[in-house]
Amino acid sequence: MRVTKFTFFLLLFSIFLNGCGGGSGDNLEPSLTQSYQVTVNIEGMGASSASNIAVPYGQNTRITLTPNTGYHIGTVSGCNGSLSGNIYTTGNIQTACSVTVRFNENVPLSQVMTDPELLRCALDGGEQHVHEVTTLSCDGYTVLSMAGVSQLTQLSRLTLSNASLAQIDLSKNTALTTLNLSGNQLSSIDLSNLPQLTTLNVSNNQLSSLDISNNLKLTDMKAFNNRLTRINLTKNTQLIDLSLGENQLVEIDVSANLQLLELRVYANQLTSLNVSNNESLSVLSAYDNRLSAVDISNNKLLQALSLGANQLMDVDVSLNVRLVELKLYDNQLTSIDITNNTRLQLLDVDGNQLTAIDVSNNTGLLIVGLDNNQLSEVDVTKNTRLEQLDLDGNQLTAIDLTNNTGLLSLGLDSNQLSSIDLAQLDLDSNQLTAIDVINNTELLSLGLDSNLLTGIDVAKNLFLTSLDIDNNQLSEVDVSLEQLDLDGNQLTVIDVSNNTALLSLGLDSNLLTGIDVSNNRVLTSLDLDNNQLTSIDITNNLLLSRLNLDNNQITSLDVSRNASLFELGVNNNQLTVLLLQNNLELASLDLNNSQLLSIDVSRNVQLTSLSLESNKLTELDVSSNTRLNQLDLDNNMLTKVELSANASLKVLNLGNNQLTELDVTKNTELNTLNIDDNRLAMLDFALNTALTNLSVDNNLLTTLSVATNRLLVELHAGGNLLTELDVSSNTMLKVLSVFNNQLNSLDVTNNKQLEFLSIGKNSISSIDVSLQSELKELRAYENLIVAIDISNNLKLESLSLYSNQLAQVDITGNLQLRELSLGNNQLSVVDVSNNIALLDLKVYDNALERVDVTTNTALVTLSVRDNQLTELDVSQNVQLSELIAYSNQLTTIELESNTALERLQLYNNQLAELDVSSHTLLNELIVYTNQLTLIDLTNNPALVTLDVGSNELSSLDVSKNTQLQILGVNDNNLTSLDIRQNKALERVDLYRNAITTLDTSTNEQLQSLKAYENEMTSVELSNNINLQELSLGSNQLSAVDVSNNTLLTSLRLYSNELSQVDVRSNTSLVDLNLNFNGLTSLDVSNNAQLNTLEVERNTLSTINVRENPELTSLNVLRNNLVDLDVTQNTSLTTLLYDTGVNCTGSACGL
Repeated sequence: MRVTKFTFFLLLFSIFLNGCGGGSGDNLEPSLTQSYQVTVNIEGMGASSASNIAVPYGQNTRITLTPNTGYHIGTVSGCNGSLSGNIYTTGNIQTACSVTVRFNENVPLSQVMTDPELLRCALDGGEQHVHEVTTLSCDGYTVLSMAGVSQLTQLSRLTLSNASLAQIDLSKNTALTTLNLSGNQLSSIDLSNLPQLTTLNVSNNQLSSLDISNNLKLTDMKAFNNRLTRINLTKNTQLIDLSLGENQLVEIDVSANLQLLELRVYANQLTSLNVSNNESLSVLSAYDNRLSAVDISNNKLLQALSLGANQLMDVDVSLNVRLVELKLYDNQLTSIDITNNTRLQLLDVDGNQLTAIDVSNNTGLLIVGLDNNQLSEVDVTKNTRLEQLDLDGNQLTAIDLTNNTGLLSLGLDSNQLSSIDLAQLDLDSNQLTAIDVINNTELLSLGLDSNLLTGIDVAKNLFLTSLDIDNNQLSEVDVSLEQLDLDGNQLTVIDVSNNTALLSLGLDSNLLTGIDVSNNRVLTSLDLDNNQLTSIDITNNLLLSRLNLDNNQITSLDVSRNASLFELGVNNNQLTVLLLQNNLELASLDLNNSQLLSIDVSRNVQLTSLSLESNKLTELDVSSNTRLNQLDLDNNMLTKVELSANASLKVLNLGNNQLTELDVTKNTELNTLNIDDNRLAMLDFALNTALTNLSVDNNLLTTLSVATNRLLVELHAGGNLLTELDVSSNTMLKVLSVFNNQLNSLDVTNNKQLEFLSIGKNSISSIDVSLQSELKELRAYENLIVAIDISNNLKLESLSLYSNQLAQVDITGNLQLRELSLGNNQLSVVDVSNNIALLDLKVYDNALERVDVTTNTALVTLSVRDNQLTELDVSQNVQLSELIAYSNQLTTIELESNTALERLQLYNNQLAELDVSSHTLLNELIVYTNQLTLIDLTNNPALVTLDVGSNELSSLDVSKNTQLQILGVNDNNLTSLDIRQNKALERVDLYRNAITTLDTSTNEQLQSLKAYENEMTSVELSNNINLQELSLGSNQLSAVDVSNNTLLTSLRLYSNELSQVDVRSNTSLVDLNLNFNGLTSLDVSNNAQLNTLEVERNTLSTINVRENPELTSLNVLRNNLVDLDVTQNTSLTTLLYDTGVNCTGSACGL
C-alpha cells in the first residue's frame, strides 16, 4: 500500500487519540468478566467464611462471620458494607478493597455493674453480657447507682423511673433513642453525646437546667416537675410533644417548634406565651401561671385548651372551632363567647365573675363547670347530653333540668333555690327548711345533706332506693326503701319495722338510745356510729356482712348468729368480752378503746385486719390468723407477742405496751411498723427489707441498724440511748426523727430526699444539710451547734435551733420560712427582713439590742424576751396574736395597730404607761415589774389572766373583766379592790398593798387567795368553798373562820391578832402556818395529812401532834410548852422547839 503524506498524518493522529483515552466515549468500559479482590482481615478470636474473595465488577458479596466461644462480633468495616446478624454484605465492588472484622471478648454484666439491683434488672431481661443489652427497663428495681451503664454501647432504650438516682453518665451510650429517668433525684444530666435521641423523659427530678441543643432528633420531651427557670428549644425543630409543667419558667420561646402538636407548660411563672407560630397545636395546657392575655387565633386546630388559674380577663376562642375541651377556671372573666365552639364536650369556667353564659349552641356538652360565679340564671335545656353540671356557689333561684335526663352528677350547693324538679337530685348544703317531692315519682336518688329540714315525706316516691339527709334537724322519718342514710341528724327514735326491704341502713351521729332491727331480715349493712346505744339485738339479721357501732355505750354484743359478718366495728364502747367463734367469714375487726382483758380470734382465720388498740390485753394469740396484713395492738399491756405465723403482715402497730423483746424476722412483708413506747433494748430488722415506715421512739435502744431497709421513707427513733446511727443506705428517707438520744454527730449526705429532720436534744456540734434541698422542717434544738449553713434549704418552712451555741445564723435566702425558733443562743444580730412568710418568730434569750420585724407582716407569734431591747416596733405586724417581750429594757411600746393580740407579756421592763384599749381580744396580760401608775382595762372583756403586780398602781377597775380567772395585783399601792363582778376568779394575788377589806362573797370558784401584808381587819370566806390555798399573813385579823373551806391544803395566817383558829373541818391541810399570833390552844387531831406546821411565838402550853404522822417540819418555838411528844412523827426532818422543853421521840435530836 502506498502511504501518502496525508495518510501518515492520519495514522499519527489516531495513535495520539488512543493513547490519551480519546475516542467517541469519555472512558473505556472495563470487561464484564473483570474481578476485584476483597480481602478479609480479622482481629480477635473468630473466623470468616473466606479470607480472599474475587468479586466481579459491580456485584457484592456476603461474608459469614463466626466468633469463637466467649467472643462476639464487635465492629466490621470496609467495602461500603453493612452488618445484619453475623452476615456482612459488601457494597457493589468497583475496585479491590478490604473488610476489617474485630471480634471482642464477651464481658459479663456482673463485671461492670456494681449495683445489685441494676444487675438483677439486666439479667432479668435475659442478657448475660454487655454487648447483648439493647434495651434496659428497670422500673420497680431499687437501683441506687447506674455505674456500668456507660459500657452498654448497643443500648438504644433505657428506663429507670421512680428510683433515687442522683447522677448518671451516658456519654458513651451514643445509640440511645429512648431515655426515661423520671422520678429520680437528678440535679443535672449531660445529653450532649446522644444525637439519636428521639424520646426523653426526665420529669420529677431536681434539674435546674437542661441542654438539648445537640439532640436534634427529639420528637417527644417531658421534663415537668423540675426546677427549670429557662430552656432553649430553638434547635429542636422536630419536637411534636413537649411537656415542661411544674417548673419555674418565667419565659419560653416555641417560635421555632413548628411541628408541635401538644404543648404543656402549666404551673410555671409565665407572664406571657406566644404560640402564634405553632399552627399545628391540638393541645395547649398553660394553667396555673401568671398570664394576663393569650392569643390563640392562629391555633385553629386546637382540641384541648387549659388556661385555668391565671389572670385572664378575656379569652377569644371564636376561631378555635375544633375545641372539645375548654378549661378557663379561676381567672377574672366577666364573659365568654363559645357560640362557635359547637364541638365542645367539656367546659370548665369555675371561679370567674360570669353573670351570664350562653351554651345553647354547645349541644354536645357532657361536662359543664360553672361553680363560684355570679349567675342568677342559666339555660341548659338544649344540652340534652349533659352528664355532669356544677353550679355550686352562684345566685340561682330556679333551674329547668327537664331535658337533662342523662345527668349523673348535679351540684347546686350554696345557691338560693327554694324548689327544684328532677328525677335524680343533689341539693346538699343549701338552706332548705322544707321540700316537696310528692310529684317526683321517678326519683331514684335524693341527696339533701346539710340543709335545715325538720321533716320529709317520701311516701309517694315508690322508686326511691337511695336517700341521703345527713346533717339536718330531723327528729323522725317515715320511709320505705332499700337504702336509707340518715347520718348526722337529731333522731332519738326511729321505727324501721315496716321497712322489710332494707339492705343498707345508715344512722350514724344521731341521738338514738335504742333501735329495733328484728324485722329487717335482709339487712346486709348497718351503721350506728356515734349514738347513745347501750345495747342492740342483731340475732335476726342473719345476712349482715357489715356492722359499725363505734362510739356508743354498748357493754355487751351477741354476734353468734351473724355468720356472714365480714366487717365489724365496735370502737369506743365498754365491752369487756366479745365472742367470735361463729364468725368464720370475719375479715376486718375494729374494737379499739374498750375494756377487753382478753379475746379469742383463733377461729377467725379469714381476718386480714385486726385493730384492738387501747384495751387491757396482756396477751393475744394470732398464730391462726395467717392472712393478717394489718394488726393494731397499740396501748395495751402486752409483754410479748408471737408473730412468726403472720408472714403476710404489712402494717403492725405495737406502740405503748410493755414489750422487752420482739421478733419480726418472719414478717418480711412489713412496710409499716410502730413499736414506740416499749422497753425494747435490741431489735433486728435485717430481713424486713420492705419497710417504708419504722417508728421505735421511746425505747431503750443503744444501737439500731437499718442498712438493709433501703425503702425506708420514714424513720422515727427518738427517745432512745443511741450514740450513733448510720442512715447512708436509706436514700429514700423523707422523714428522720432521732431527737433525745446521745448522738454526737449524724451524717445525712446520702439522704437527699429528706423533708423532715429532727435531731433535737442530742450533743451534736455540727450538721451538714447542704444536700437536703427538699427539707421543709429542721428541728435541731438543744444541741451544741456553733454554726449551720442552710443556704441550700430553700424549701424550709420550719427551723428550730433554740438552745445551741450559735453566734450568727443566715436565713436571708430561706424565703418560705413560716416558723423560726432561735431562742437561747448567743445572737447579737438577726436579720429576718427577707422572711416575709414568717408566722412564728422566737429569738428569746439572746444578746439582741434590736429586732426589725417591720417587713414580717404575717407574724402571728413573736417572742423576744430576755434580750437587751430598748425599743420594739410592731406597728406593721397587725396579725400578731401573741407578743412575748418581757425582761428587756423597754420604756415604751406602741400597740395601737395590734388589735388581734390575745396574749401579751411585757413584765420586767421599764414601762411607765401602756394603752391596751384597742385590744378587745386580749385574754392574757402580764405586765408586772414595770412603772405603771394606771392602766385602763375596760375594753378588755376577754381577759382570763391579768398580772399587774410590782407596779405603782393606786387603783384598778376590773369590773368589765368578767372572764378573769387569774388576777395578780401584788406589790402596788391599792387601798381597795372590787372583784365582785369577777365570778370566774380562781386565783387572786394582792399581797403587799394597803387593802383594808376584801369582799369575796361572789367568788365561789376561788381556789387560791394570797392577801398577806395588807391592813385587813376582817375577812368573810364562807362562800369560798373551793379554796385550796389561803395566805392572809401580816394583816390585823382577830378572827378567821375557815370551817366552810374544807378543801384547803395550805393555810397561812401568821403575824395577825388571832387568839384561836379552828381547823378541825380542814382535813386536807398539808401546810399550816400560824406563827406570831396569840393562840392559847390548837387542835390538829383531824389534820392527818399535815406536812408542815408552824406555830412559833404563840402562847400554847400544850400541843398534840400524835395524829399527824405525815409531818416533816414542826416549829413550836417561843410558846409556853413544857412537854412535846413527837413519838408518832417519824417523818420529821425539821423540828424547832425551845430549850427546856421536855421532848419525847426519835426526832428530838434533829
